[in-house]
Amino acid sequence: MSQMGIPAKLVRIIRAYTYESKSKVSFGGEVSNEFPVTIGLRKEDALSPALFNIAHGIPWAIFCMRLIKNLIIEKLKYKKQENNTHLCKKLDSIGIKLDETQDQVDEIKEKLEDVNNKLDKMFLRGQDKDIKNKKNLYNGTYEITIDSRRKRNPIDLINRLKEKIQEIHEDSYDDIIEEYKFSNKYINSCPSDR
Repeated sequence: MSQMGIPAKLVRIIRAYTYESKSKVSFGGEVSNEFPVTIGLRKEDALSPALFNIAHGIPWAIFCMRLIKNLIIEKLKYKKQENNTHLCKKLDSIGIKLDETQDQVDEIKEKLEDVNNKLDKMFLRGQDKDIKNKKNLYNGTYEITIDSRRKRNPIDLINRLKEKIQEIHEDSYDDIIEEYKFSNKYINSCPSDR
């Protein structure tokens, strides 16, 4: 559990609850002698569903909290706020501490980039067969798999979005594209129409 990022306090509470737990088994109408439970929980233990929820919910919540914290750290770097101590106390009260080292912040950024890369590949997975002909638009950076169940083409979508933005904001099109990158890899790998 500690390797999954679950707080040490919660791990200690669960360890105290399950420490030296013993169980009996009923088989063929007879009840066995007590035996120690050394791995996992006793059969039908009330803690089992709670641990399942903890194991699946807490790591995601911690990841989100760290992500929020990282964004707040970035904002504090670029915007000097008069009420920083008040903000830090508020954040501390909901479990966000602003005393992470730069290595920890970098680790969070890497995890976020991994998630972003996976989302990019998921978006590309369901392409129609036209994508094979336009593969050079991606400069070979993506491994493209064709899935006939979906008929979405990100190239068309991005081009349509870019055209719409250009129509609405003709004067500041370049600045808007830089500011609102849909995905760094998509925008940078699509041919420039400027």
